Amino acid sequence: MPLYRKGHSRGEFVFDFSWANAYAQHGLKYYPKLLTAIPFTPVRGPRMLAAAGADQSAIAAALVKAAKDYARSEHLSSWHVLFPSEENLMTLKSAGLIERRDCQFHWFNQGYESFDAFLATFTAEKRKKAKRERRRVADAGIEFDTRLGGEMDNALWRAVYEFYADTFYRHGHEPYLNLDFFKRIAATMPDKLMLKIARHGASPIAVAIFFVSEDALFGRYWGA
Repeated sequence: MPLYRKGHSRGEFVFDFSWANAYAQHGLKYYPKLLTAIPFTPVRGPRMLAAAGADQSAIAAALVKAAKDYARSEHLSSWHVLFPSEENLMTLKSAGLIERRDCQFHWFNQGYESFDAFLATFTAEKRKKAKRERRRVADAGIEFDTRLGGEMDNALWRAVYEFYADTFYRHGHEPYLNLDFFKRIAATMPDKLMLKIARHGASPIAVAIFFVSEDALFGRYWGA
């Protein structure tokens, strides 16, 4: 089971800063806390792993007990398990952990034959606005390239990384991930990383960075 002792809440995509503030207002320490998660990945999945053929429920119970015992022995404020699978969620709830629900927005392709077919599901007003926005982009001379990680060169990586980093700087934060991280992902999983790059002429001006699974596109980072 992945387990991290953290002195902050960055990179989690679950926002508990108000809890940290509440602790501080009462003279209590919220950090360090204990976290079970896949870093930088707001996607549901198993968080407690056992070998095939093993007693899954017994191992899960042992993992939960060990984490709770550790948090108590170290006087940590809390233990958080982010985006667990449904099976893990039931195990955690039965062990007395409190479930926290939040909201994500997912888009599903309902077999649209074209983008116009998708627009046809909009109200007339929203369809008009979407077409106007797309027309403004085209009139500005902006074009888009789609590249997989394995199709990126060093110069293009440097350009698009600056867009990603600037998004963090504008909000008063340091970028979590460095340029080498993205290059290593592109080298080890070249078909699992996809970039949509906007350019004006030959100059890149914006990027959206996605991770690709067999049936989904996960959009996470962007900048302009």
